[in-house]
Amino acid sequence: MSKALDEVRAEESRRMRSEGRAPVLKKSRWLLLKRKENLAEEQRFRLRDLLRSNLKTVRAYLLKEVFQQLWDYNSPAWAGKFFDEWCHQTMRSRIEPMKKIARSLRQHRELILKYFRAQKLISSGVVEGLDNVRIRRSQLSFETRSSTPTQAVRARRARCAGPRRVSTTQGCKALRDRLVRQWVGIPRPRDPALLMPGPA
Repeated sequence: MSKALDEVRAEESRRMRSEGRAPVLKKSRWLLLKRKENLAEEQRFRLRDLLRSNLKTVRAYLLKEVFQQLWDYNSPAWAGKFFDEWCHQTMRSRIEPMKKIARSLRQHRELILKYFRAQKLISSGVVEGLDNVRIRRSQLSFETRSSTPTQAVRARRARCAGPRRVSTTQGCKALRDRLVRQWVGIPRPRDPALLMPGPA
């Protein structure tokens, strides 16, 4: 939501500059993106003055701040009503980046309300962590079946860089050489003299 708010601010600031109006939004990015409790006293006064103007950015900021009230609800029914009303107001706001957020949130309505049905006991951090593990594993399995030997070497290096320490200079070079030989089908040279080029 912060990204959408920043898009609205940047677009409106450009429009105001091209129209020759006063740069009201200049240096206001962090005023709008920070939480109220994290603002310094001077920033609070500046935000208060900014909120008195009738700008799209201010409306987007207010929609963002109002949405934070959703997390104060305990009842899934009341949270659902608040959520639906917020989406309705956002869709009528004529602020396209915020409307895009509302459309996306509407698609995930049931997942958001499950948080309230679980009585706010479930954190999404564990789910996100497990999802990242699953994604990384699928990436590694894809990389080892890749079409070039260098990608396979990189995948093996990523696995070697885990908790057990391998001598990176020797272990990875040997691993790279072995994988390249397997890929190209070159037999392993037994005689070190074969490794050095002869006189031309």
